[in-house]
Amino acid sequence: MSKLVAKFGGLSLSSAQALSQIAQIILTAHTEWEQVVVVVSAIEGVTDQLIETIHDAEISDKRAYRRKVAHIRTRHLAIMEELPLLKTEYSTLQSELDRLFNELIALLEGFGKLDTALQPAKREAIRALGERLSARLVAALLRHHQIRSVAMDANHFIRTNNQFMNATINLNATQQLVEENLSPLLERNITPVITGFMGADEHGNITTLGRIGTDYTATAIAYAVQADQVTLWLDTPGILSAPQSVPHAQPIQELSYGEASDLALLGNHPLHPKTILPARLANIPLHIQNIHLPHLIGTIVQPSNAEPTPARMRAVVEMSAIEILIPNTQHLVEVIPQIGSLFFATFQVLPSVLMSLQGSFRSKIYVGVPATLGLSATEQLTDVLEKRMTDAKELTRVSVLTLIGANVQQCVPCLKKALHALEGLPLRFINTNSSHDSLSVVVAPQDRHEALTRLHALLNAEITTDFNQ
Repeated sequence: MSKLVAKFGGLSLSSAQALSQIAQIILTAHTEWEQVVVVVSAIEGVTDQLIETIHDAEISDKRAYRRKVAHIRTRHLAIMEELPLLKTEYSTLQSELDRLFNELIALLEGFGKLDTALQPAKREAIRALGERLSARLVAALLRHHQIRSVAMDANHFIRTNNQFMNATINLNATQQLVEENLSPLLERNITPVITGFMGADEHGNITTLGRIGTDYTATAIAYAVQADQVTLWLDTPGILSAPQSVPHAQPIQELSYGEASDLALLGNHPLHPKTILPARLANIPLHIQNIHLPHLIGTIVQPSNAEPTPARMRAVVEMSAIEILIPNTQHLVEVIPQIGSLFFATFQVLPSVLMSLQGSFRSKIYVGVPATLGLSATEQLTDVLEKRMTDAKELTRVSVLTLIGANVQQCVPCLKKALHALEGLPLRFINTNSSHDSLSVVVAPQDRHEALTRLHALLNAEITTDFNQ
């Protein structure tokens, strides 16, 4: 049977009108696919508010966290009241939502009484509650539209390791649990609405997958049910060829799995870095579409042609980073693990971009800070490094710009053209990464926009010419 997994992000859930649009998309999907699985994020901003309640509970500020919970509840009920539900449907849905809010209050009130070892698991349960709320809103609306639907918490079948806040999904264990818990519903023509972002370890503790982790949930579910397609519905027209601030940035119609993985790993754009792997392992095409313009194709990520791919540039991406100057008395082999440990202690994830240059008198290390870690992440990491790395001589905020494409690093003319395009701009570091088809350059923050604009202009020019010439 043909199967579709459709994922909807937080902005597409933030109003009754947006939810009605989701319902129409799913109704249409049922005319084209025999089985449909829906995966949802929390409503935009709710996860951050839940994290704030944790901070309040940690200092026993009961008034503060109760006020925030009341605000979250009011927001969900306001959306619910605008949905075209029957009176009995309203009553049932509100009972479900209030049960979850009561659960949240109980978690927060018991937080200070917990053994320290138990607190990380409870934090995860609180962080994941937003997805549980939104799943019930969507499922109720689908039932109103005569689609048999049920909200399902992913911790019952998404099995992960025990790395809180950045868990990795065990695909084989998840597939077995999905066959037991989810597949029977699909066979009965029931459309499950699954909570993204969350799973559970082998002991049943709730875990979360990191920011924008709902994408990762969707492809893991697709792997487990052997779906024919995954569609990620976002508020962008697809994966763009450059950040939106760059003139003439446009959607990329097609990407290989490898190119999409590099984009997710090395740039700030709306894909979780682990999203691609489950789709790649099962050869499932991934469609990224604009929920506001559902008739447009957007970006399709799929297997590359078996024939050798000529060198091509697909996108230029950026990432904020910190340049760390180390005196020559320190060997990089000693310093880099220390930086990795501090990064992990701060964000519960290892750095995805870590470049280094060792010289006779001094060495430089560049640590990338993905936008998914939050707007204040670079300042937060700088503060940690200044306090904990006594051997660091100087810390400087920089930007890492990366050209991504197929076989770029094997193409000498490609590299020459890229460097020529940046002529006149001071480059702090240049790197061709052996594990990625990419060229990275490091520039000062004040030069980032000019450098991005030049590289993207080169990319656009090469679309109609032979990049290898």
